[in-house]
Amino acid sequence: MIFYSYFKQNAEAAVNFTEWRKEKTREWMIPLFEAEDFSKVKTIVDVGGNIGTLTAVILKPNPKMQAILVDREDVVVGANQVSEVAGVVDRCQIVGENFFNSLGRVRYLYLLSRVLLNTE
Repeated sequence: MIFYSYFKQNAEAAVNFTEWRKEKTREWMIPLFEAEDFSKVKTIVDVGGNIGTLTAVILKPNPKMQAILVDREDVVVGANQVSEVAGVVDRCQIVGENFFNSLGRVRYLYLLSRVLLNTE
């Protein structure tokens, strides 16, 4: 069974996986990206970015930057709230769909962090 198909059939497992991703982002991804200089980047695309916690951390100190957050529709449900709390909601486009189908060929900085690549 494909990984994400399993989550569609097992809601509790999907919730647990999402919570695990959020915790790991807080533990080791945020400190790493807070130390990085993104001042020359105009747009980031956070691929499989869950609810956008990392996206918000990067956008907040970079007021000229825009972001596109792409993850499954059932995952990005809380992303708007995260963007609002961080004060970056006006600079973060939230795309709830399969990122295998939605990524364009535009030159952006793409973030792929702990994304389980497979096809459905």
